[in-house]
Amino acid sequence: MAVETGHFPLFRYNPELAAQGKNPLTLDSKAPTKKFSEAQAPTENRFKQLVKLNPEEAKTMFEEADAFYSRKYEYLQALAALNVY
Repeated sequence: MAVETGHFPLFRYNPELAAQGKNPLTLDSKAPTKKFSEAQAPTENRFKQLVKLNPEEAKTMFEEADAFYSRKYEYLQALAALNVY
């Protein structure tokens, strides 16, 4: 679930590829298919407690997390697409 939400993207870094003129970063994960706030957060007690104690703050934090994980994947995707070697 962490991979599907972008919370834990899978990638490889092999510096030996740079010597071959290839980008050493390979992104193995597909783009996130689920939002962190809808898929992973409701399954963890720490987030359930946050929603109980402060629902408005939880909503704000989940929105920020969703945006962060989306940007993080886009950033890794851009790095993996670089052709600088």
